[in-house]
Amino acid sequence: MNRKGDRKKEPGEIEIQMEDVEIILGDDVVHLDKIINHVYCAHCEVGYNSTIENYTIYLNKLDDILFVGQCAKCKNYVARYVETGENHSKAEVARHIRTIKKEFKVIKAKKH
Repeated sequence: MNRKGDRKKEPGEIEIQMEDVEIILGDDVVHLDKIINHVYCAHCEVGYNSTIENYTIYLNKLDDILFVGQCAKCKNYVARYVETGENHSKAEVARHIRTIKKEFKVIKAKKH
């Protein structure tokens, strides 16, 4: 993995957008700022006081959200994992988003 966090997607991961995160989190979206701005960086001295930037968001096979990007301070790879799959209603919303994105991908491929 390089400094900018380029990584191979794990099986079952799909890329999602911030709007999807907001829908999955529902009322808990108010904590999103804490999620983004309190990231642990093993490469610099800031510990949990770092911010993740230039991130890509994934939904993993367990329907949890994964932010993959770089530390705002040292620019090394960091990731933030948000467990949503254990919450039945959030997992259901995440699965629905996954289904819609897969169907859209198929429709888009057929047009090309």
